[in-house]
Amino acid sequence: MTKWLGITVVLIGAVVGMAGAAYLPIATVSASVGEGGPIELAAVYLWFTLALVLIVLAAGRPALFFSAFVCVLAGARELDADTAFTDEGVTNLRYWARADTGSVSEKILVAVILALIISVFVVAIRRYWRHLAKSFADGQAWAWSLAAMVMATPVLMLADGAARYYHNLTGSQFSSATHILQIAFEETGELMLPVVGFIALGQYFERVQAGLELRSGHSMSAQDPREPRHL
Repeated sequence: MTKWLGITVVLIGAVVGMAGAAYLPIATVSASVGEGGPIELAAVYLWFTLALVLIVLAAGRPALFFSAFVCVLAGARELDADTAFTDEGVTNLRYWARADTGSVSEKILVAVILALIISVFVVAIRRYWRHLAKSFADGQAWAWSLAAMVMATPVLMLADGAARYYHNLTGSQFSSATHILQIAFEETGELMLPVVGFIALGQYFERVQAGLELRSGHSMSAQDPREPRHL
């Protein structure tokens, strides 16, 4: 599969979402892309399904356990888990700066949980980033699809807060049509992320089947020289 497939899917999904928002009735689009709507729920199901598939396939490939962990976090984020048990989102500076947004014990518990999550990311990045960078530089399709997911994420986060940023800068609100386009771009783009995750997984195992994938830090199997090495 081509290395451009992942980023192409993200772009097509976002464009189709915006085109639908532009031509369909606002009420129909709002019901589809709003909070708790079918597009958001589809993204949640896809993230958790991808996590389950990665766990099933992770035997001998510890990097896939980390990928499954990321998918679970992404699915939980779609369900607004960061605000489910607190007054403010735990990634929001207001939660930590204001005294009325949670007790001290609550903030300590949240800080511990966040520290553990960050620790998992640090360990995984330190272990795998060289292999990922080399795979990307070599033009391996699965690495390019992962890069598309990583690069699309901050763009979608900015789109999520676009109305708020616009109001802070101008004191005005988006028009209804503009607001619908913004939400459609964000939600359909977010739906494409787990889709690209499945594509990246397929691309990875396409290389595994071809006997080309490398296992970082390990040598080829002496018993079978054709056996691919894995992350």
